[in-house]
Amino acid sequence: MSAAWLGTSNTALGQNALSVAPLNLTFSSTNGTPQPQTVTISTAAGTQGFTATTSSTGNWLSVFPTGGTASTAPLLLSVAVGNPNLALGTYPGSITIAPTSGMQAPIIIQATYNVVTPGGNPGGTFSANPSPVLFSVPAGTPSASQTVQLSTSGTATNVNLASSVTWLQASQAGIAVSPGYPTTFSVTVTPGSMQAATYTGSISVTPQGSATSVLSIPVSLTITPAVIGTGLSGNPATLSYTVTAGSVQPANQQVQITTTSNALVNGTATVTVANGSGWLSVVPPTFSISSSNPQILQVTVSPANLVAGTGYSGSVLVNTTDGGSFTVPVSVNGGSGGTGLSTLTAFPSPLNISIPTGSSATVNQALSVNIANASATFTAQAVGLSWVTVNPPSQTVTAGTAASLTVSANPTGQTSGQYTANIVLTPQGGGAPLSVQVNITIGTAPSLVITPANGGPAFSFQTGTAF
Repeated sequence: MSAAWLGTSNTALGQNALSVAPLNLTFSSTNGTPQPQTVTISTAAGTQGFTATTSSTGNWLSVFPTGGTASTAPLLLSVAVGNPNLALGTYPGSITIAPTSGMQAPIIIQATYNVVTPGGNPGGTFSANPSPVLFSVPAGTPSASQTVQLSTSGTATNVNLASSVTWLQASQAGIAVSPGYPTTFSVTVTPGSMQAATYTGSISVTPQGSATSVLSIPVSLTITPAVIGTGLSGNPATLSYTVTAGSVQPANQQVQITTTSNALVNGTATVTVANGSGWLSVVPPTFSISSSNPQILQVTVSPANLVAGTGYSGSVLVNTTDGGSFTVPVSVNGGSGGTGLSTLTAFPSPLNISIPTGSSATVNQALSVNIANASATFTAQAVGLSWVTVNPPSQTVTAGTAASLTVSANPTGQTSGQYTANIVLTPQGGGAPLSVQVNITIGTAPSLVITPANGGPAFSFQTGTAF
């Protein structure tokens, strides 16, 4: 590859080809944040537009301006280290100078950032915020953390962080810090089984390559006595649900469980029922709780597991590992002995249909469905005879307003005789199904004649018909 292809002039590319110098840049953090360096862009004649973009490991490289127009008068680009807070090491980067017209290929400037720290004190002063770092936790707390910001007025450097006690840790063993670029790290205490008292420790800050600490960050840990096994309660203290036949699952109800225990303890939530089964549930079944961390329980009632005409009662039992216990009573439709789910009724029942011998005409008969209170959606299905149907297949009935169904019998191909089918009405979402018997007579039914013994008028009717 020729030097002209990398950015020097080339007659074949035209007099306005870009010329860039230098094509290699090296930065070092030895003397603090590296000073910017200059790149010159020009043309032999005429003008040429260009863009300048950067790419670097650790995102440390920046350039200004990021584009312009070069001419015979040199144009200067300022290349700088935009992020000096990197760990020790060598970080490559590049700047791509791309002409906006012509056939000249982009010109690549190679850049390297060497992060090194001289031995001894980098000068200036170090400071931390907050300092001291104060913790106050109840006995039994697993751990607690705070964020600390470290700053310096000296040169950029990498420092080691070390704790003076076993219950105190810094989130990183080493970090980079530069003037004007504060660096943050976490300080964590792990009290474990430590007794209630006040403890002190520190985090030391030492430049890498030096044996002398430049800053000691005091840390104070106060462990307060834990309040155990008191004040477990729930709000609301009781739950009540109302469910009707055909209803969808009622909305979940919430119970907030609180405790006066300032230590984090584990808890469980279980359900018991006085009658029925599978209709009451609670989530989550396990949790952790403290005075500053209440727990919300979701309590659900399933109508599919309830029987019409019955009231239900149960409870949610909450226990915690510190000995706390609380019970939330739950009732459905007034609890045990309540009115329970409304039931469906139908008229007429049974339903009688008579069809003359040899008739192939479909016979329709109306069936009215009622409910005592509220409303219900139900399905209707004819069973027992394939030539007996009911429409519509589903319907909604409201208290005081009957729902109307049409029961149809198509006698085509059937012989004379007595037939029986059933219309089954099933509430959706709960409640007992209702079965209405359908009696069908094809042909002349046997006649029954009743003559009074005292010579009064005689009565004659066919079986399967009503008076």
